[in-house]
Amino acid sequence: MKYLGVKANVEEYLKKCDYTAGIFKGRTTIEGFLCGKQGWIYVVDREGKIISKELTGVPADIEKYRSDFSAERVFSLYEEVLDETWG
Repeated sequence: MKYLGVKANVEEYLKKCDYTAGIFKGRTTIEGFLCGKQGWIYVVDREGKIISKELTGVPADIEKYRSDFSAERVFSLYEEVLDETWG
């Protein structure tokens, strides 16, 4: 495993790796999924000690991790609330 730090074109590096490693199912893991890479997901406690880790494959519902999908969902929820509030 090698930590590369913050990179501007993260996709370039992700496409060359075998898998990612990240804390919980965070940005690194999701970016890896979107590039077709499985990821080691680490669960840590408050002190940063590893509680568990699991190699996770790219989920079948990968589209829900795309930013445009998430944004559309958030906007539709706002619209629902506005419609209920202001009718």
